[in-house]
Amino acid sequence: MRDDDHFASRYPALAQPQRWRNVTMTPFSPNPALPPIAQVQSVNVVPFVGARDHCVVIGLEDGSMTLPGGTIEPGESFDAAARRELLEEAGAEIHTLFPMGTWTCHSEDAAPWRAHLPHPDFLRLVFWGNVTIVGAPLNPADGEQITSVEVIPVEDAVKRFHWVARGDLADLYRLARELRSGGAKAIDPVLIDRHPVGE
Repeated sequence: MRDDDHFASRYPALAQPQRWRNVTMTPFSPNPALPPIAQVQSVNVVPFVGARDHCVVIGLEDGSMTLPGGTIEPGESFDAAARRELLEEAGAEIHTLFPMGTWTCHSEDAAPWRAHLPHPDFLRLVFWGNVTIVGAPLNPADGEQITSVEVIPVEDAVKRFHWVARGDLADLYRLARELRSGGAKAIDPVLIDRHPVGE
């Protein structure tokens, strides 16, 4: 069985194209290498808390649930963007990040959402990481409003994502758990510095 066939059999939702608003996304491409930052619009993180098999999921004001992440600000590195998004959306501090792979995206919009972002083709980069909850989400006014942050077993997160018809995120959390446990190809960590963004 080829590697891509094996991946598709284990993570069928990730192996399917996705659509989000006016954006189409190719099947998820697992890859431990970081892509050129100029090609990346946004970062997401599957966050784990503690040594046990517990992860973070966030709830939005529209009633949906998702994982933390968002667009890269001008001049930000991958790790700085991930760190900022985790604080804003989960009240969490990242200790280590491990790249999981990317979705290749195509936007049908006439212009990028923000001028500095790649358009119409771009990557959405996904990490898994070890985090600590240090407070409430910051919920900046120009961001998605978070209504809940839960630390739950991965199996519970997977079930919830399936309940809300987000099989892609259910598979993403399962893949992250496998990578974290060492049950998949080793991936390289991205070291996080301890200085606030912009310092």
